[in-house]
Amino acid sequence: MNISEYVKRIIRGCGKEADYIIILKINRLDECLKRIIGKMVEKENLGGFYIKGKIENVEVNVFKNGRLLVRGISGEGELERFLLKIFQDKE
Repeated sequence: MNISEYVKRIIRGCGKEADYIIILKINRLDECLKRIIGKMVEKENLGGFYIKGKIENVEVNVFKNGRLLVRGISGEGELERFLLKIFQDKE
């Protein structure tokens, strides 16, 4: 399994700590959102605009348009492992 099956693009935000914007593939969007939201703890639905929560102490903001904002990852290698774990594991 490769994250490119689910992820269209990864953008690294600028700043002291690395934030990443992940753009999901539209044809897998429903599956991706279900998996991600299902694994989140401390979920907070912010007016239907997006859902904020944590997966393994990593802050994840899930937007309906298929974008994720991920905070708390130390580098691209860790981000890739994090995404693989989300998309590989059974729900």
